[in-house]
Amino acid sequence: MPLVSLSQITSPLVLQAHDYWQGKRRDGLLPSRANIDPAEIPRLLPNVLLSEISLSPFEVRYRLMGTEAAAMNNLDLTGKTLHFGIPTTRWQHYWAKAYLQSATEKEPVFGIDSYEYRDRGYLRFEWCLLPLASDGRSVDRFFEIEAYPQNAQAREGLQSNCQATAAGVEKTLL
Repeated sequence: MPLVSLSQITSPLVLQAHDYWQGKRRDGLLPSRANIDPAEIPRLLPNVLLSEISLSPFEVRYRLMGTEAAAMNNLDLTGKTLHFGIPTTRWQHYWAKAYLQSATEKEPVFGIDSYEYRDRGYLRFEWCLLPLASDGRSVDRFFEIEAYPQNAQAREGLQSNCQATAAGVEKTLL
């Protein structure tokens, strides 16, 4: 589960999200949340996540999780923090590292992963964190996207200890 470079990304959704974010940069400054217009990216919305970050103390809180991302994760993270629902320390450190790297370097971070932490190792997906800054310089939010294989089905390979969580998400999504 290493972080990867943009050149290793093949997902049209991730590439489109990156191009959209890049197009919102002005004079070397990062775009802000206000620059992200959902009406301009309807195809991406089901896979988009929006989050806030605080560096001291470190915390990532999800403000929005698209319907496809929630279904594929068997979990809607809207209103929850980064480590909610991530049962292994290895994955917690991985995601914390990705957010911290993007926030401190003020650059996108990309990854190609699988759902090992949800007993779904067969499901490989690509993602990116795109930093946002209200003042153009200090990262305070992220525009994110997760892209899944076309034939992937939500709730496949669900672990038995996640059944209650999946039932709760299903009620939320209906």
